[in-house]
Amino acid sequence: MDIKLNWKDFVAVVRKPKSGADEVRAKLALIDIDAMESRASELEAKRRALLGSGEDSDIDAIEAEIVKANRDIERATAIQEDLQKRLAAIEAEQTRADREKLYAQAAALSTPKRVAEIEQRYEALGKAAVDLIREIAEAEIAINAANANLPDDATRLPSFELIMRGLPGEPEQRGKSKLLPMTWYYTKDAEGWGKVEAQYVDRIVPKADGKTGKLPRGGGNDLDVELRQFREVEILVERGWAQPVPLAASIKLPAFHVGEADVWVPWGNTGFMCEIGQDASAILDRIETAKRERLRPAVDPRIDRNTRTILERVDV
Repeated sequence: MDIKLNWKDFVAVVRKPKSGADEVRAKLALIDIDAMESRASELEAKRRALLGSGEDSDIDAIEAEIVKANRDIERATAIQEDLQKRLAAIEAEQTRADREKLYAQAAALSTPKRVAEIEQRYEALGKAAVDLIREIAEAEIAINAANANLPDDATRLPSFELIMRGLPGEPEQRGKSKLLPMTWYYTKDAEGWGKVEAQYVDRIVPKADGKTGKLPRGGGNDLDVELRQFREVEILVERGWAQPVPLAASIKLPAFHVGEADVWVPWGNTGFMCEIGQDASAILDRIETAKRERLRPAVDPRIDRNTRTILERVDV
């Protein structure tokens, strides 16, 4: 194995002031000291084989190769150390520059002008939230007053928030249905007995109309029967509105300055949203999660509607 490297290229990278980290890493990847040492060991083995029977000229030649191979190992080791030091210096400088850049960016985000702007926006947000709750409250008060003194033949008005954010109720509805096979039933004097038992169906003597017949019994006491058909219908049971969590219990804007009263505290629920943490990052993470969840199709929070089954007689 013969390893040939242009050492001048390596030295140029070490000495060049503007060598970049990628260039230094590329040169380091070319240095394989283990391979060089394996090459030197091979040459030593050849030299020992020539000592007993080889010519002096052959021995001199192999020893010259050994000297060069060992010198290359020493040079490669020295250059590798220089390149590693150079790479460490470049990376340290890059780390320092990155830190200074981050510091400058953070400082630019916290100037007095920006602080004043954020404070104004926050105060406007707090006012908007309170105004929103006030408008909802006014609507609810008006609706409650109207419901307490309804005009003749007027129906009660639902809650404002229920209309705006709830899911409407659903009346009883017919669902899927299927037609059942025609079946013999007792009729006339035996009305109310229900279906003719399976073991007696073969004894029925149909009349000419094909819809009625007689079921013979001992002593001439025959029973009247008739064919009836029913449709099995699934009925979706009525259910009410899906109630939303009131906005007044869904938002919380804390005080802006230390010691101030909160901008808005939900009635009866002052600890709302404490679980998301006390810092802005936790709140933003929670908001981002909620935004992703809202991209999904809306899901009715109510349980599936109850059903019941009825039988409807079909004219045959």
